Amino acid sequence: MKEMGPGTWQDTLDDYFGDWNWRCITQLGQLTLRKLLEATKASMEHDRELRELEACIEMQMITEWQREISEWECDNSKCNPYEICVATITQASVQLELARAETSELEAGNDMSPHPEVLASTLISSGLEFEEQQRLLKIDTSSLGSHPTDNQLAKLQERANILKRRIDNWRSIQLLFMPCVAQLRDEDMQPGGVSCPTKLSEHEWKLCEAQAHEALRDLRHFLHLCTHLYKFKDTNVQGQVANTCAQTTINRTDHKVSTVAAKYHVARAALLILAPLLGKEGWEDTFRLLKDEDIHAMKDICEKESEDASEKENLHDALRIEWCKARARQLRWEEEKHLLQEEQRCILAFFDWQADWWMEQGTHRSFVDNTLEEGLQAYAARQSVLQWQLGVHFRGLWAAGAGRGIQSI
Repeated sequence: MKEMGPGTWQDTLDDYFGDWNWRCITQLGQLTLRKLLEATKASMEHDRELRELEACIEMQMITEWQREISEWECDNSKCNPYEICVATITQASVQLELARAETSELEAGNDMSPHPEVLASTLISSGLEFEEQQRLLKIDTSSLGSHPTDNQLAKLQERANILKRRIDNWRSIQLLFMPCVAQLRDEDMQPGGVSCPTKLSEHEWKLCEAQAHEALRDLRHFLHLCTHLYKFKDTNVQGQVANTCAQTTINRTDHKVSTVAAKYHVARAALLILAPLLGKEGWEDTFRLLKDEDIHAMKDICEKESEDASEKENLHDALRIEWCKARARQLRWEEEKHLLQEEQRCILAFFDWQADWWMEQGTHRSFVDNTLEEGLQAYAARQSVLQWQLGVHFRGLWAAGAGRGIQSI
């Protein structure tokens, strides 16, 4: 086989690149249509969830929260309405603390990381993130019901495949920090029978401790929310439609309670293993064993004539945060829908401009040879018509697809 010359090699690459660019342009119609339908569906779903939640909240409180959001968006130094007013240990704060400590080690020349780009804290935090994604995937799979659609199964399988590839890459880096893990994988030993550097254990302890704090905070938040929803439903909701909407909101909140409870169980189990290795004591007084019967909405508070001021404040915070997040999700998808519509408009405007541009190219050069001049004009006219046809095709595709999408939604 004869090797290509430099000129042929360059021409072949140009052909491949040109073909790929052309494919990207011609597939813009289907791509933007699919994204717009997804954004429209998500926008409608989150708008419905927001309206169902607002039906359980007094309008005066919503007006006050809208004012707080506007003030915070203008001045971020004010209280953030999306967060709990009481400060707690979070994974983000612990990660920042560990990152600063590792920065000091790097500046002092004491870095002993076996990987040039991954530090010890990054390895542990990534592992905890994968555990969280596995829990969410398991919960979403169990909530499908007995008759899931092919589309639902395909999306879950895609999530599982992506997660598995990320975990496989993470495990290859893990071997550099913990070589003894290879023995664990080969012999199928229990993780407790394999040791790892004390530094990694310390990092994992701090991150798991913060994870447990976050889980308890979120659990308290959602239980307060359930308290209000039950009280509002029993007191104000009448009729089948209103009861169905209120119960849907309660079920959605119960699902979140189960998610954060599972997160706490995993974090506490990790602390239980790490405590003897690091000599930690007294932590079980803070992170006690959480039983299923301990997780329930505080209905007894609703039945009292007078509530404690701190409980009222916690309930108010829970409602405000849940409403702010629901509103932010609805606005995010509404914005995504408008951005995609604007992108479609720009694509059509570009095709119109490109068609006019090609028509002008045919007369920009003058040649003595009339045959060559006519050929250039014919080529320019052909390209102009091609751009015009793409615009017509995309307009028809988007109009028909939008109609079918609205009917299916």
